[in-house]
Amino acid sequence: MKPVVYACCAVASAPLFAASDPSQLIEEGFGPLTVRSESPMQALRLTPLRRAPILPGEGVTRFTAMANLSSIWAKTPEYQIDAHIADARLAVTHGFAPDWTWEVALNERHTVNAHLDGLSLAFHDLFGIDQNGRDEVPRNDTRISFPGYGLEMEERGVFSRSLEVTLTRKLRDHRGPGPALALSGTVRYEMLDDGPLPQGGTDVAVQLSLAQKLGARTRLYADFAHIEFGEDSFRALIPLDSRQNTAMLAHEWRRKDTQAFLVQYLYAEGAVSDLGELSKPSHELVFGYKWLRPSGLWEFAMTENIINFNNSPDVGFTLAFSADF
Repeated sequence: MKPVVYACCAVASAPLFAASDPSQLIEEGFGPLTVRSESPMQALRLTPLRRAPILPGEGVTRFTAMANLSSIWAKTPEYQIDAHIADARLAVTHGFAPDWTWEVALNERHTVNAHLDGLSLAFHDLFGIDQNGRDEVPRNDTRISFPGYGLEMEERGVFSRSLEVTLTRKLRDHRGPGPALALSGTVRYEMLDDGPLPQGGTDVAVQLSLAQKLGARTRLYADFAHIEFGEDSFRALIPLDSRQNTAMLAHEWRRKDTQAFLVQYLYAEGAVSDLGELSKPSHELVFGYKWLRPSGLWEFAMTENIINFNNSPDVGFTLAFSADF
């Protein structure tokens, strides 16, 4: 694995919608949270960013940056995963024709020490939730173990670096009858040459997204994706499923025109063949806040696992920013 490298970028405080009208977001909605599944095996391959039919206009370029830190704890007879994942994404989206956009995104995921174990332990103690062995191991360690496959990993570093290209077509405008609709196609290419998945692996996804205005201050978003994966094993040992279906449902409530609270549910089918809870769907509940400022659209989100606690993050935090030029 390669050493972890962090980059910091400063964004000029140019007006958010220098090439379009900020009323677009106020009218159509802020869209779902810029969060994707951080479940341990889903994070290895194409994990679709949840989308909405809210596209930059023709000739407008949108810059988006996202950073996530998640704590993963899973302990079953088949495996143990104790790790913190840092997930970063930089994307440029451009409206090249009416109701059409292309997007290019660079993604990188690491195992790191994010010092989140103390928070997870305190949260479980506060609500009387069983620690499931968290309190019996050193804090903030990294250990990924699959005894049945003879796989033991303790190192930290980059485990995925990928390039994604997405083409989106808006099918129905928000001003027409029924919900706004858009269809997207994404191709992901793995660039890391010494990661757990082979360099050159290619994944493909098709997504249908919708947005429905429920009232003056509320919006509903939904997103469905089908993914075909190009890799069939992890470390050439653990068999991975060749396809997956995922879905998202989100509710936005506006505190005022420029601020919104969101609750978002992420569902993803299991990504591993015949490996206990990892072969079952993951369920992630995300709470977030978006704030439209002159510099851009800012958001903060927190992820919690529900239902299947051994195939999703204990806790995760996401910060994202987008601006149009």
